Amino acid sequence: MAARAAALLITLAALCFSTTWQPTSASTPHVHRHSLGATPEKHPQEAMHIVIAMYQEDINEVQQYVSQLLSIHSIASSRPRIFLYVKGGPEMTAQALQAGFAQQTIELPNIGREQETYLRHVVTHYDHLPAHVLFTQALANYEDLMLDRLNTLFSARTGLMGLGLNAVCTCEGHSQIWPDYQAGGFIRLREVWAIAQGTLCPHEFACFHNGFIMASRARLRLQPRKKWEYLLSLFMTGEDDPLRRNEMLYQHFESSIPEGWPTWGHVMERSWNALLNCTDPDVAYRCGEPACEEADCTGLEQCQCLDPVLSDRLAPI
Repeated sequence: MAARAAALLITLAALCFSTTWQPTSASTPHVHRHSLGATPEKHPQEAMHIVIAMYQEDINEVQQYVSQLLSIHSIASSRPRIFLYVKGGPEMTAQALQAGFAQQTIELPNIGREQETYLRHVVTHYDHLPAHVLFTQALANYEDLMLDRLNTLFSARTGLMGLGLNAVCTCEGHSQIWPDYQAGGFIRLREVWAIAQGTLCPHEFACFHNGFIMASRARLRLQPRKKWEYLLSLFMTGEDDPLRRNEMLYQHFESSIPEGWPTWGHVMERSWNALLNCTDPDVAYRCGEPACEEADCTGLEQCQCLDPVLSDRLAPI
C-alpha cells in the first residue's frame, strides 16, 4: 500500500508540474514543406536557420533579399534552411509557395508581428536548433548595414549580433535612438529582464532594435524551453486580462490590430539582449558604422557578444 501511495503521489506531482505552452486554434500554424516524399522529418545537426517573418511584402523583393543573404559566403557555406512564416493571409502564402525559395512555408494568424514568429520558431525547434539562427523580417530596414555586419563580423563564435540599430535602453523603455519618447514606454521591460537574468533591472543595457538578429544555439538555450513558451503565450493575452491593465498609457505606437498586443512585441524586441545575456552597454557604444574600417576586420566584438568557445557549453546566466 505504501508503495502504491508513493507512486500515486509521484504521478500527481508530475501532472502538476507539466505545464507547457499549448497552441490554440487561433495560433495553430499551417505548415507547407517542400519534400520529395512522405519520409518522416529527421533532425541532422544543422548549421543555420533563416527565419523570415513576412506580412504582405512583395514576394519578388523578398526573394531578392534572400538572394543577397545567400550571396554572403559565411551564410551560403552554412547551407541554411529557410523558414518563411507568412501572416498576410492565404493569397500571400500561395505566392510564397509558388516562389519556392523556402524549405518550409508556414501560414500563421496575424498576431504579434515578427516577435511572435521568432518565439514560435524557438519553441518549435528548441530540441533541434542549428548552430545559428538568423531572425529577420521579410525586408531589411537597414539593408546595407545588415549585409555589412554579416559580411565582416559574423563568425562561428557569434553569440548574439544586432543587425539593425543598436542602442542603450533603460529599464523604463527609454532609448537614445528615439529621444523624443518619454521614459516609461514599455511597462513590462524590467519584468522580462528579471525573468531572463534573475536580478532586478539595472539602469541601462544594450538593446538591439528593428527585429533583426543573429543568435547562436548556445545563447538560445541559456533560457529553458518553459520560459520561451511563457513569453510566447503572452501574445494571446486578451484585452481584458489584468496583465494589460493601463496598457494604453504606455504605448508608443497605436495599432490597427488590437488583439496583437503591439506593446508586448516592442518589449520583446528590446528583451533579446537580456534573454541571451548580451547586455553590456559597450556592445552598443562600440557598434560603429561601417562595421569594419579594415578589410580583415579583427574587431569581432563590435555589435555583438561572442561565445567564449565553439560549443554549447556557455556559463549559465
